[in-house]
Amino acid sequence: MARKWAVILLECAWILWAEATMHGEPGVRWHIANTWPTHRECMADLQHIRQVSKEKGEKVDGPFIEQVIKGYTIRTQLKCVPDSIDPRGPK
Repeated sequence: MARKWAVILLECAWILWAEATMHGEPGVRWHIANTWPTHRECMADLQHIRQVSKEKGEKVDGPFIEQVIKGYTIRTQLKCVPDSIDPRGPK
């Protein structure tokens, strides 16, 4: 069974999703940050974004990046998922 999943994961595209929430605002905003043919490339992009955020002085805490823009704290979570999964849930 594990081999079947490995083949499935290798055959799909990968999407780097960003989940943004603003302090004091209700709801979560998902958007596609980028797409990649492999999980490895998606994760490399995710790590690059995290590194650039650290260099800009933004707070990087686990999977989250926090930035303050015009007095509002925006917390973003980056996630690489197969193109068959939509983190926003069923439509």
